[in-house]
Amino acid sequence: MAVAKCVTEVEPKNLDWFKVKVDDKGEHTVKYAKRRTAPDGAKPHVTHRDTNRGIQVVLVRDEKDGIPVLRQDGDGLPKKIIVHLIEGVTRSGNAMAGWIGNYEYEQE
Repeated sequence: MAVAKCVTEVEPKNLDWFKVKVDDKGEHTVKYAKRRTAPDGAKPHVTHRDTNRGIQVVLVRDEKDGIPVLRQDGDGLPKKIIVHLIEGVTRSGNAMAGWIGNYEYEQE
């Protein structure tokens, strides 16, 4: 089974791409790139979290076992995944504004 461990690197302006560390028969990194808006009802594998240092991209974890949902039986991660993110972020004090949506990303 291949399981994503963490997001290691992101394109900081528009999150056009990001890299994920993978654990399957030794560690390696997989790069995903934004392709299109995701279908309605698609469940995200990756999301964002607002921190004191800005927006952080994180893996979605299964509520029951705590393991990232970005995983699959066999070698490698899925070729296409869903990312829930906020775009066009602006801040005023503690308030944050932007567009939230789900996007399909594909391995490069």
